[in-house]
Amino acid sequence: MSVIVELTIPVEDFLLGDVLSEGSDIRIHLEHVVPIEDSGVPYFRIQDDTLERIEEALLDASDIASYEMVDTIGDEALVRVEWAGESDGLINAIVASNAAVLQAVGYNGIWDVELRFDTHEDLTAFYHQCVERGISLTLKRMHNPGLPNQSGLGFSLTERQRETLLKAFEEGYFEIPRRMDLVELADVLGISDTAVSQRLRRGITALLATTLSEATEPDREPDADAESGLDT
Repeated sequence: MSVIVELTIPVEDFLLGDVLSEGSDIRIHLEHVVPIEDSGVPYFRIQDDTLERIEEALLDASDIASYEMVDTIGDEALVRVEWAGESDGLINAIVASNAAVLQAVGYNGIWDVELRFDTHEDLTAFYHQCVERGISLTLKRMHNPGLPNQSGLGFSLTERQRETLLKAFEEGYFEIPRRMDLVELADVLGISDTAVSQRLRRGITALLATTLSEATEPDREPDADAESGLDT
């Protein structure tokens, strides 16, 4: 089953970091071109107050060898570029894990990127590729196309379960070997290791109940934190 993830990535870990520095008014949309071999992402739409400012930014970009204004509409330009140096590390990770770029928007020091993977194994491979390359990722959302997104949180998760699972993922709790154990994760979240364990178990149960084709969601148990009186 395919999976879609939405990520935030610092501009220094992706393309056009010089152009998209924090405080810049420039906004860039990568065109829907799946990277193939070494071609990278040759097209993007870039928007600013004037075309002159766009050209100035492109001339100053250290990762662009040359560019061509393919089309312009108002203060927006469709640009084709030749990249300087080797392919971007994130692009290589995307290619290696057979992912498709659904959307990528750069602005004010960050890239918001939406990727589709054919399988969860491909997503795991992508994550490990990024770790090996030192690419910093922040997971905003993950879902399977066509499955219900209940309660506004996705996969019938409570907000506390989602927060705990997301932090565990970001801190390497699920990696082999683990980069953070249960006690350390509890310290980061500011709650007991028992509460963390229960949130993880209930959250994973909710994910499995929603994503496994033959599974049905079990009766929801009372929130463990409410039972124990923990203030989280």
